[in-house]
Amino acid sequence: LFKEHLTIGSDDNQTLTNTNLSQYDNSVSADADVFHEVNATDDLTVDSTAFSTQEELYVKTGNTFQPASAGGADVTTTHVELVGTWTADANAINTSGNWVNSGTFTANTSTVTLNGAAAQAVTTNAQSFNAVTVNNTGADGTTDDVTISGALDVNGAFLMTNGDLKLDTNDPNVTTAGDLTIGSSAFVTKADNGTATWTFDGTGTSTWTDSVS
Repeated sequence: LFKEHLTIGSDDNQTLTNTNLSQYDNSVSADADVFHEVNATDDLTVDSTAFSTQEELYVKTGNTFQPASAGGADVTTTHVELVGTWTADANAINTSGNWVNSGTFTANTSTVTLNGAAAQAVTTNAQSFNAVTVNNTGADGTTDDVTISGALDVNGAFLMTNGDLKLDTNDPNVTTAGDLTIGSSAFVTKADNGTATWTFDGTGTSTWTDSVS
């Protein structure tokens, strides 16, 4: 057991869904130590009791988390640590902390939203996302940084409404295939002498909008 963690998986190497997690969540168990909750629409909140500000969704090696293959079944957490496999399908994933991937993330048509109020770090393991939204509301400076480690590949819409996408720290390559929107409260910081590239590899028409003055 890990403190402040919702661990997905077992030694049986299972595939688990939000519906599986609902069988023993906070409301079913009536146990304050079981802090995750799956609501009537199959959405998972990892810390439904607001017990922690550092809770983590942890997917064990050899196991697969597939919230719902038909879509819906959203997931909200502070941190994500992926050592096993996450098959995301058409789910919305909201994380206000760090995203650490050393396993396998299959994005399909999902949307990942980085909506912290303090600095966030994303380790991609060079695996692609579908749609990504950056909406970090921390104060301008270091507390709204979203620092990328590993190549960032976004195959769907890439929307930055707030925060600073930090590419100068690790100088990752960025690839986008869909619409790119940088709002007036969002910034992209690249390395002054970096060698990384930003590649637009979509096959259809896409729009790049930069509202930063």
